[in-house]
Amino acid sequence: MTTKPAQSSTQKTSLAARLRERKVATLIGVVALVAAIAVGVTVLLVDESPTADGPATILNETGGYSLVAPQGWEVAEQDRTTTVTSPNGDAVLTAGRGEVGTLEDAAAVFFQKVARNYTDFSPIGVQGQRIGSRPALVWAGKGTNANDVGVRFLAITIEDRPRNYAITYFTADGSETRTLLPQVNSVVDSFRPLP
Repeated sequence: MTTKPAQSSTQKTSLAARLRERKVATLIGVVALVAAIAVGVTVLLVDESPTADGPATILNETGGYSLVAPQGWEVAEQDRTTTVTSPNGDAVLTAGRGEVGTLEDAAAVFFQKVARNYTDFSPIGVQGQRIGSRPALVWAGKGTNANDVGVRFLAITIEDRPRNYAITYFTADGSETRTLLPQVNSVVDSFRPLP
């Protein structure tokens, strides 16, 4: 095994001296680096912002996931939580970190927490599916909220260890789901944990 000899202080000084002698080349290099960083930051900001041309990819690095919001839907982020609301407010979808435990246990606890917010609550059913490459459980229910409005909701748990991901979807009982559901499904299907 061969090792490189450590640079002597005269070699380090000569490098600094060479940089001082070539001020213009060094300045051009620094300007190019700053410009590259600025362009990279601008691209990140553009990728995360909704546009008038189409859906917006939302990266929630604190929560460790991304999702795609439909065109015209309002997006609000707070720490590890992202809320996506339809233009007329008929549908609200919230994503974030979920309960700890196996998928089955975490999904049951999450569903119970969501259901506690409603009176006249009744479960509709539970279904297993895959979101991206991950197993998920989707619990459905309906009830009446604090404003005496009938609400249908989904409590979705996506498997991850040690803490799973959670998505809720709410809509008023009389909402037109024929147009809302495909858009809600597209948001849920776009959900991906960040590497």
